[in-house]
Amino acid sequence: MKPLFFPFTHVRQQDARALLTCFNRFCHLSVSSPKEVEARNPDIDVVLPTPDELMPTLATVADYKQWAGVNQGRPGQLKARVRETPYFTSDTGVATLKSRIEKGAGVDRSEARATVDPGDSGEAFLNALVFLRTAQESDADTEDVNIRLGAIARDEAALFSVLKEGASLLEQGGDSAIQDQDQGRVMTEQRILAWARFFHSKNDVLREWEPLVPVTTSQAVMDYFHSKAKKSIKVLDIENFKVHEGCCDRSAGWQGRLIKLMENAISGNTPEKNDLMEADDGCGLLADIQLYLFSGDHVSNIFCPTHGEARKNALIRGSNREIPVCLVSVRNKNT
Repeated sequence: MKPLFFPFTHVRQQDARALLTCFNRFCHLSVSSPKEVEARNPDIDVVLPTPDELMPTLATVADYKQWAGVNQGRPGQLKARVRETPYFTSDTGVATLKSRIEKGAGVDRSEARATVDPGDSGEAFLNALVFLRTAQESDADTEDVNIRLGAIARDEAALFSVLKEGASLLEQGGDSAIQDQDQGRVMTEQRILAWARFFHSKNDVLREWEPLVPVTTSQAVMDYFHSKAKKSIKVLDIENFKVHEGCCDRSAGWQGRLIKLMENAISGNTPEKNDLMEADDGCGLLADIQLYLFSGDHVSNIFCPTHGEARKNALIRGSNREIPVCLVSVRNKNT
């Protein structure tokens, strides 16, 4: 069983640390070129769009950026330019976009979001990739800003520790503000449904690593599934668990036992938590791991195509065909 990180196509440092602390490897989807992911961690497997899928995606994103740049200015300027001389043309033009919005105004949005396999799958797939690429770039930029702010906070904490004897970095709150941010709170449903379209298109590729279990680091994403699922069952709940760090030679054995525990929980067997011993060798990390089984059409449509044999994919399933989703987080003991 292999973890599939979702619904984000950018893997932050804190995401990678959380998953590689609990698992020896994981895979994820990324709207990138092979060159852009050359320096990735070898323990992270990535699935990319084909060149034919990526080229129009990057071109469209570039058009959006150029359009936004052209229309920056005083209040009211954007409205005037859209009305008189729209930048876009053809099927991405402002008139076409406006028509789609007007048509959608009379549609029951909750029903429209219940599936990710509309008839115009080619256009919808491109739109999904454009959205994911935009979110990917935004998440990467946000992470870069947070890292820089974190460095400033640590410098300030170090200065206070000199000025105030006995004050530690953690007491000054060096990293807490960054670690608490949940990128999944921004456009949660749109992220999940766009990711689902990408996931469906790469089902054959992902079967190389089957079975897969979806894993997220976002509480907002997990909350979304709770709100949409017909039924949810928590089958594993591990809190404040002392774990081995990735560089520890004992981590591989612990990770293997965790995978076995999850497999048993998903298949309906009572997990033996005693088999998962806490780290007692000085490793300084705590992990929270929650595993749920979700059922219902909405959840099934996110992870499984809605037609025929294509519904079979590389995901591991519960004994009643439920979809497992795992939430993981890792933090230092002293935070």
